[in-house]
Amino acid sequence: MKKLGVLLSTILIFCLGFSGCGGGSSKSNSQSSNGTPTLASITVYGKNAVTSVAAGASLQLVAQGNYSDGTIKDISSSVTWSTSDATVATASATGLLTSKKAGSVIATAAQGSVSGTMTVTVNGAALSSISISGGSPVAAGVSEQLTAEGTYTDSSTQAITSQVTWQSSDSTIATVSSSGMLKSLKAGSVTISATMSSVTGNASVTVSSAVLTSINVGTPSPSLASGGTEQLTATGVFSDSTTQPITTQVVWGSSDSTVAVVNSVGLLTALKAGSVTVTASMSGVSGTGNVVVNAPSLVSITVAPVAFTIASGQSKQLSAMGVYSDGTSSDVTSQATWTAASTAYATVSSSGLVTGVAAGGSTITATIGSKSGSAVATVTSALLLSIMVTPATASIATGQTQAFTANGIFSDGSTTDITNSVTWSSNATNFATIDQTGLATGVSTGAAMITASSGTATPGMAALTVTAAVLTEIDIAPDGQYIPVGGQYPLALTGTYSDNSTQTITNATWSSSDSTLASVDPNTGIVTGVANSNNNPVTITASYGGMTNTTTVYITSAVPESLQITPATASIASGTTQQYAVNVVYSDGSIQPVTAGLSWLSSLPSVAGIDSNGLATGFTPGQATITVAFDSMTATASLTVTSATLSNIVVTPVSTVVGINGNVQYTATGVFTDNSTQDLTSQVIWSSSNASFALINAGGLANGISAGVTTITATSGSISGSATLTVTTATLVGIKITPDSPTVPPHSKVQLTAIGTFSDGSQIVLSGVSWHTSSARYAMVNGSGVLRTKKATNQPVVVYARLNGITGQTNVNITSMTIQSLAITPSPATVAMGTTVPFALTATLSDGVTTVDLTASARWQTSNYQDAVINRQGIATGIAAGSVTITGSVNGQTPATATLTVSNATIQSITVTPANPTIALGALQQFAASGLFSDGSTQDITSIATWTSSAPTVAVVNQKGVASSVTHGQTSVTATLNGTPGSTILSVN
Repeated sequence: MKKLGVLLSTILIFCLGFSGCGGGSSKSNSQSSNGTPTLASITVYGKNAVTSVAAGASLQLVAQGNYSDGTIKDISSSVTWSTSDATVATASATGLLTSKKAGSVIATAAQGSVSGTMTVTVNGAALSSISISGGSPVAAGVSEQLTAEGTYTDSSTQAITSQVTWQSSDSTIATVSSSGMLKSLKAGSVTISATMSSVTGNASVTVSSAVLTSINVGTPSPSLASGGTEQLTATGVFSDSTTQPITTQVVWGSSDSTVAVVNSVGLLTALKAGSVTVTASMSGVSGTGNVVVNAPSLVSITVAPVAFTIASGQSKQLSAMGVYSDGTSSDVTSQATWTAASTAYATVSSSGLVTGVAAGGSTITATIGSKSGSAVATVTSALLLSIMVTPATASIATGQTQAFTANGIFSDGSTTDITNSVTWSSNATNFATIDQTGLATGVSTGAAMITASSGTATPGMAALTVTAAVLTEIDIAPDGQYIPVGGQYPLALTGTYSDNSTQTITNATWSSSDSTLASVDPNTGIVTGVANSNNNPVTITASYGGMTNTTTVYITSAVPESLQITPATASIASGTTQQYAVNVVYSDGSIQPVTAGLSWLSSLPSVAGIDSNGLATGFTPGQATITVAFDSMTATASLTVTSATLSNIVVTPVSTVVGINGNVQYTATGVFTDNSTQDLTSQVIWSSSNASFALINAGGLANGISAGVTTITATSGSISGSATLTVTTATLVGIKITPDSPTVPPHSKVQLTAIGTFSDGSQIVLSGVSWHTSSARYAMVNGSGVLRTKKATNQPVVVYARLNGITGQTNVNITSMTIQSLAITPSPATVAMGTTVPFALTATLSDGVTTVDLTASARWQTSNYQDAVINRQGIATGIAAGSVTITGSVNGQTPATATLTVSNATIQSITVTPANPTIALGALQQFAASGLFSDGSTQDITSIATWTSSAPTVAVVNQKGVASSVTHGQTSVTATLNGTPGSTILSVN
């Protein structure tokens, strides 16, 4: 028995050692000392004997303790649980295994040194539920895609729409395809199910009645004229494919209400040409249609005037007005085709201008397409429009007659002699009368206007001058005059008149039978000896008033006429010398130097002496007259001997204008007795005559204080010089340089002028301007604005003029073109003795088009300095009555010439313009003076007249005629020449 017990115990222990079924366990054969059974092994197994689990699912593990006494016990909560791969599965403290991903893992339960294991297989995640999306609510006739989504044991989700089996609980309400497409059939409720792997998901779908899905807009005519209407239609298409007219139920709209509008019932009204989209909307659904609106169509044409009358040859402009489908109207005169029913009576141009041809009537029609309008034209006979009298001007002596002719000009363009059918009249019968045949008779010296009139026609007129007597004979004196070569002799022409009176004739035409021996001025009768005639006569002819007369002259060899000593005036310092030269001037104008046979004399030998060779020496300050004698002729020169002291101070600018707070830099130049000059700007004492108008500092910088005129003075010892400064309330706002953008050849001079524009709108030529160029390599400009070009360049040279912080500029084009020709203006010119006339020299360049004013470059000469002189600026001054030739040359070109006649006319009156102007305080006014001379000529004398103001406290005027206002009031501005004044009133507000 005892052996049997031991055997059974052994068998039991062995069985317990292998009873885990899921894995083995470690064993302990120890037993407590007190005989308490100990844990021998641990058996691990899954609840319900499960050994595998889907990913994401959980499995409860059980730990069974096998004790030494053969007992077993669930010790799951007292063991320590672990897994071999926590990424596949983990075990909680209570043995709950949570799977994570597919794989195999060993789960271990341990207590002390005893443990047990179990292998668990984790399969892929299993479908746990299905959810359906879409389908509720839905309108009948609508198809809608349903979707099925599966949720798996690992909490993942997956679209399984195409994998499930779809089913509808009522296929009369809705069906569902194998792909989950729901098709609603009629109103009701239905359950849609999706099944997969024994898992089913359901969704309830409610089907409502059919709904509107689209709208079709009907436009019967896709285009119509402006002003027309059209009924639109709207058809609704519903979800069950049924259609229904909904024209009056929709809301209508237009994309451009300026082109077309639609009312509430779909009636479209076209307004103007263009394209428009019309829209019909209902329940959030819209439909559109396109309509093109064309320009309004022409309905009718009206011609105006409807009826009219014109004379043959006269014209009448008609107009055509078109009325359009949109109710508008417009002038279609230029678009219409014009026709005349009877062109024998009237014609019409393409622009609707009707012209009468002959007396009669014609219908005038304007046509566009199929539309037309007409007017009736009545043409009468041609009308007398005006009268032309010939001759237009005539002159007769007292008692003589003049026949006039009257020609009528008619409306048809024809002319007819109507001399005997007009009424003739004279406006001055004390000078001339006229009979009704058009024959006028001179009554007394004077002028009359002869008029021919008839009805309403424009009368014709002619001017008739009646002279006192008729020239009957002309006579030249003297006869047989001897003239040396180069000498001149004036011949006189006397006219004898029908009343036996005589008169010197000055405007005859003169000619010579041989101008190689003797020439005669064709206008003045002055004969000039050209070559020795060897005692042969030359015939001089004078023609005047259809009459001629002759005389003879004889030309002898040239004879000495005068001595010429140079220099005529000179100034030398004490101890220095002056060499004189002597020329003999012959009658032919030739000059021969002479050195032998001369006698020299000084009027004051203590001041200056002179030797036999004409060398003068200055001894003491003073003035001596140097006289030279040769062959009964003498000439004198003035010699001044100085000790070289300051004699004059020149202040520049001489006269300028500045605004309040504006600055002007003055320069003082000292002129010494030996004619040397020196800049004394920083050495002189500067002063302003009226410090309330302007102040000036020690450096010559003046500053404008208030409106007025002050004299700026520079003083050194007892010598002073002054300039006029005008301070104006107007400020300089701009400078314009003239000429603007000139084209100039190289090596030329052009005078530039700076014109200032002030804030009050006045303009004045500026002085004291600072000039410079952008490139001194090509051109330079001096302080007087004279531009000197150097060489040609393709780039323009910029010239700048600056004053008081204001700068003006212009571009100068220095061209490679050469000078083709030169011309002088004016030509011919007339000037009274003692007055001046400015000449200009204009060059035409080699392109034959471009011209440039080269007056500043010119070398000016006069053929006779006894009659007229000309300065470097081209300003000629008349000296004595006569005619001279003015010559202008530049750069070696063929010179240009002009004739200048110096008359002995005297000034009769002076007109100052503008007359009686009004200016604001502080403003400027440029005046001009025009002189009327005894020969009837007029001349601008602004620059040579003497200007004065009667009230300098109101305004002052400089010698250029520019008045500067000082205070409120009036003053008389006067220009005077040779004792003759002219004036006007200047008002300052």
